[in-house]
Amino acid sequence: MTSVPEATSGTDTAPALGWPPRRLRHDRNFLAFWTGQTLSMAGGQVSCLAIPLAGILVLDVQAWQAGILAAAGRLPFLAFGPLADGWVVRCSRRPVLVLTALARAVVLVWVPAAAALGLLTVEQLYAVAFAAGTLALFSAVAAREILPVLAGPRLVEANGRLEVSRTATGMAGPSAGGALIQAVTAPLALLADAVCSVVAAALMAGVRIREPEPAPAAGRPRVWPHLGAGLAVVRRHPLLRWTAIASAVSHLFTHALLAVVLLYLVRTLHLSAAMIGILLGIAGIGALLGVASGPGLARRFGLGPALVISAGVTGGGALLLGLASGSPQVRLAWLSLAYPIFAFGCPAFTVALISLRRALAPDHLLARAAAPMRLLAWIAMPAGALLGGALGQWVGLREAMVIAGMGLLLTPLLLALSPVRSVRG
Repeated sequence: MTSVPEATSGTDTAPALGWPPRRLRHDRNFLAFWTGQTLSMAGGQVSCLAIPLAGILVLDVQAWQAGILAAAGRLPFLAFGPLADGWVVRCSRRPVLVLTALARAVVLVWVPAAAALGLLTVEQLYAVAFAAGTLALFSAVAAREILPVLAGPRLVEANGRLEVSRTATGMAGPSAGGALIQAVTAPLALLADAVCSVVAAALMAGVRIREPEPAPAAGRPRVWPHLGAGLAVVRRHPLLRWTAIASAVSHLFTHALLAVVLLYLVRTLHLSAAMIGILLGIAGIGALLGVASGPGLARRFGLGPALVISAGVTGGGALLLGLASGSPQVRLAWLSLAYPIFAFGCPAFTVALISLRRALAPDHLLARAAAPMRLLAWIAMPAGALLGGALGQWVGLREAMVIAGMGLLLTPLLLALSPVRSVRG
């Protein structure tokens, strides 16, 4: 097993850095990391379904409680997102990956243990969702930082392998999770993610690499001045300002919909956990097509129009979800069409948005502007979840879904009325 020495200058060759010439499939360190990350992704897909369904099926939560539960899982991005990068780079990344995986397992085991003892409450689910989201955030940052050390000059290949895992677990994970929940109940299904986390921690503990020394604190930009400088860039740049507003609106209503969609599927449309898992798996195919089609849309119509089109597809799919009715067979067929449309639009919009921002501003300005634009999205995510829960409680689940869909259609309207629509490339 080959270890990586301290990082040297960028002009050195790969052998001088100590990276082995063999392919990644023969690199035991990377294989352990990749397997652990794949297990974490698979377990995460189960938990994303099992935590809210534990509230719905076991605790009989109301819509406003479902909104708080969804917001609790998204709040770590707002609470710790601006600081996570700076904290993680101050320490060795491998222990962060090991400890966050073990801590996640402990957090998740609490739910089935409390349920078995008859002690589970919705407040405990809030805490579990927040803790699991926080650990996932720090784990993701550590994984991103350690990957270049593990892969070296084969970083593109390594990212490709991780993307394959992400796609595969995104498509198969919900279906497997739904079947597992149907078979053993939602709280017990969380044990699958806990086991995956323990195995991932063990695999990462066996990785033997020498990481570069953390950058000194004086050499890293401070968070709040960096955010202020980025906000000034966004305010001065009209096209970046419009994309920031559109992204915030999209995040707000997307997460409003996601906060109540499972409650809507269970209580209004009477779908089982297994059927919901299958439906989400079908939606995963739509998301994959959206990622693949994003660059083609931009080439065919131009960056601005592609952004408007993808936002319209997202809103249209969301609105169709809220309009599902008829016999069980008709509802299922309708959802099998509407959910992939919605799932297609979301990543296609993201691809077009990132491409447009790169075309609008040089790298040094975009690097500054990225921080406040991310912060706006992080604010919109929990706010949208709370909005969705409140709407579901006050006006009804179907009505909340329709309002969220109509809200998402504001995004293409805003973009079509802005100068962004005329940007071609």
